[in-house]
Amino acid sequence: MNTSAANRDAPRRVDPRQWVERYGDALYRYARFRVRDAEAAEELVQETFLSALKAAADFDQRSAEQTWLMGILKHKIVDWYRRVSREAAVEEDQGWQERYFHHSGLSRRGAWRSGPSTHDLVPARPGELAEFRQALDRCLEGLTQRTQMAFLLREVEQMEPEQVCEIMSINRPNYWALMHRARMQLRECLEATWLGEGKEARP
Repeated sequence: MNTSAANRDAPRRVDPRQWVERYGDALYRYARFRVRDAEAAEELVQETFLSALKAAADFDQRSAEQTWLMGILKHKIVDWYRRVSREAAVEEDQGWQERYFHHSGLSRRGAWRSGPSTHDLVPARPGELAEFRQALDRCLEGLTQRTQMAFLLREVEQMEPEQVCEIMSINRPNYWALMHRARMQLRECLEATWLGEGKEARP
């Protein structure tokens, strides 16, 4: 067998020395959006690299290196959700209306509406999608930690309600209460800060 051909066809070896430079930023952005905390995101990425280094010899290279690292990070994030959810108490979003309505000059509406708005807030113009994501990111900061977690696990990670309940150690009524609160408050915030700037929602 031709040795050079065999070397050429062999899968590319994992090179831990290049992980930070190649994948550090992408892993950090992924974690930062999901855990909403810069320090926690950095720690999760570091833990990911450490775990990957220990498992490098077992990496079968059937998937891309970044995909493999991202898979490890996802497990780290889920473990983080479990730990933080146990530590955090279920809170009411007191002061949310004050932050997003009173200071914006809009009249306060008192009690929340019976349900989230039904019209689609996704921007009509593709060029505004990046701005919309920034607005959504800011609005997520107005939610309590557990409300953020429930929303991100369900809507971003696309987990089933049963999985969210298991990770967060909550029952179904608590899950639906958190999701209702998240969707309603995000709608309120986006209507005030996104559509309030004259943006057009998709018809």
